[in-house]
Formats: sequence, structure tokens, C-alpha cells
Amino acid sequence: MVMADANQMPPSEAMNHRPLQTVLAILLAATGGAIVLISLVQVVLGLAAIPGAGPGNATLDSEHRFYAVFFLAFGLALLWCLQDLSGRARLIQGLMALFFLGGLTRVLSALTTGLPHPLFVGLGVIELLLPPLLAGLAYLNRNT
Repeated sequence: MVMADANQMPPSEAMNHRPLQTVLAILLAATGGAIVLISLVQVVLGLAAIPGAGPGNATLDSEHRFYAVFFLAFGLALLWCLQDLSGRARLIQGLMALFFLGGLTRVLSALTTGLPHPLFVGLGVIELLLPPLLAGLAYLNRNT
């Protein structure tokens, strides 16, 4: 039986469903919130927000701020998914696939240009590990 939320399920099924929904909601809220915060800082500060970047130029700053707005939209989409975790499970999975692909582009960059600042190495690890976890939780939540 698949229902939109744990409140509509029989008590025994809801009890098993709630911990899964809670973990998914916490991780999704933390991820979406962090992305929104990071992107806003990047929009406001431009290249100055990037540790280890050194001096840039107006073209790089413009491009960086432009893409930061799309990152902001990504974070807001994750937060929007919190309103209906089961009903938006496929969207969560799609967003996590994009997030994972972003992590893969960091690997490509490291292979072609060298390792970035340690902060971005750590972010790359998160971008490769967190999306499969969240996508899996969304799948289980949808099918519980």
C-alpha cells in the first residue's frame, strides 16, 4: 500500500515509515539549507567566496554568480520537496542524480587540472556519497 504520508497509514505501517521519513527530511533539509546558504554567499561575494581561488577577472566573477543562482534554485527545489516526501520522491531522485553528476565533474576537474582547495575535495566526497543515500531513502520512502 503506497500513501502520500504516514498520517494516512494504518498505525503499524506508519510506525515503520516515520523514522525513514524523519531521516530523509532531516538530511534533505540540511542539504537544501546548506545549498541555499552557500549559493547566496556566492551570489553576494562572487569569486571572493571561493577559498584558494586567487584573483579572478570580471568574466569569471560574472559566470560564477550566474551559476550560483541555479545552485540556489536547486537548493530551493530540495526544500520544496519536504512538503511531500513520498509524492516528490522521483523528483528527489532526479535532483540527487544531478548532484551526483556534479560530484563527478569535480573528479574530472581533479584528473585534468589537479586537486582543488581541500574544502572542495571534501565537498566532492559529499557530492558522491550523499546523493545515492538520499535517492535510496526517497525510493524506500515512496515504496514503504
